[in-house]
Amino acid sequence: MRDYLNILKSFENLRDVPEAELNWLLAHGEIRRFSEGEYLFHTGDPIENLCLILEGHLSLRLEQMGQFKELTAIEAPGMVGLLPYSRAGKAQSAGIFSEEAIVLIVPGKHFGEMISHQHKLVAGLVHQMLDRVRQFTEQTHQFEKLLAMGKLAAGLAHELNNPAAAILSSSRVLKKHLKNAPRQMTVLFDLQLSAPEFQAVSEFLTRRATTSPDRGGKGDKRIPKASLVAWMNAHHVQHADEKAALLVDFSFSDEDLALLAKKVDSSKLEGVLGWVCDHLVTEKLTGEIGEAADRIGKLVQSVKSFTRMGPAGDPQPAFIPDGLRSTLTLLNHKIKAKRIEVKLTFPPDFPSVPQYPGELNQVWTNLIDNAADALPPGGKLFISGAVVGERVEVEIRDNGPGIPPEIRERIFDLFFTTKPVGEGTGLGLDIVQKIVKHHHGDIRVASQPGNTAFTVSLPREIPA
Repeated sequence: MRDYLNILKSFENLRDVPEAELNWLLAHGEIRRFSEGEYLFHTGDPIENLCLILEGHLSLRLEQMGQFKELTAIEAPGMVGLLPYSRAGKAQSAGIFSEEAIVLIVPGKHFGEMISHQHKLVAGLVHQMLDRVRQFTEQTHQFEKLLAMGKLAAGLAHELNNPAAAILSSSRVLKKHLKNAPRQMTVLFDLQLSAPEFQAVSEFLTRRATTSPDRGGKGDKRIPKASLVAWMNAHHVQHADEKAALLVDFSFSDEDLALLAKKVDSSKLEGVLGWVCDHLVTEKLTGEIGEAADRIGKLVQSVKSFTRMGPAGDPQPAFIPDGLRSTLTLLNHKIKAKRIEVKLTFPPDFPSVPQYPGELNQVWTNLIDNAADALPPGGKLFISGAVVGERVEVEIRDNGPGIPPEIRERIFDLFFTTKPVGEGTGLGLDIVQKIVKHHHGDIRVASQPGNTAFTVSLPREIPA
């Protein structure tokens, strides 16, 4: 038979508790055995008992995206469940045994007697509660950071995939296209252009092709493709539709073609336009590769800005709009997927404010991510800043359905969430509030249907 009294003495916060009080605990509790994989409690179960794990290993798990993620583990000797003076209501995670276990379960109905007569025991359990709160807070905050980074990583991977795929595709087409360069050069030489004709072709390209291709945007409205097709058909230029589409991208007009035709012999016009279009294809492909590479560079810079680190515990002056732009870049996949219109407005005199490295970006990530989740497709997100005396204010406002009045006072509570099971942990706004307080600031919310605003107020100087 196991010596449960000595096992209780091995608990760190029960070592100084007299044996008489530990025997009281054993007398008022029930020894239960659990198998591997058996639940001690489920998410949402009421917390009614003190559970002392005498043998075994308990895994506390949160469900995320349909999967259970281990939040922490409690090994024997360890405690979980209700403690004296605790106000815990419902379990925010599931407790699952990963091996056979023995647990002493003490119902909360005996706590009144315990508090009145078992003073050393109560003191030890209160110390246990304080240790648990500290450890659990650190673990849950770390867990939320990992979840946030997972979301950002998924969005970043999607954002990087598009320009990377564009570079790969354009480079393959460019490589194939350049194989035709010698043949095109031979065609140009065979035309035996005069010096004035060479000059006319050079001026034609220099005047227009230095502008980035319009990709069929406003150029199509300004210069109808049909007019170029008609002009080339009238001058017996082959593949007129294909050539016209490319010339429109570079904002060429039929007037430009007419000017070129005046300076180049009509018998050479077909060959000249073929060479011109071949040159423009090369420029278009290199332009696409350059734009995609620039996009990747901006994403990398956004990641570096978002994760900006500095000396531990030392606030560093930083420009809040830069952090917001980096956050928007990293959340761009979600914003684009829901076609959310974003407007960022800050006054020109908005100052840099001291920040603890990387922390405020977590605030912006949670608030913007929550707004994006709440907004319907095609919704609007307004982010603005203002200087108010010795403080700065950042407002993140959306035109979503709003926060119901009956839950508005609870949104900053730890573990409170309105998202479906597996999509929200209820940690985000709790962390937001703690970070803002760490910066000696405050956060407030005002909400009604069509207008929800979170306002973060921060001092321009953090008190010493």
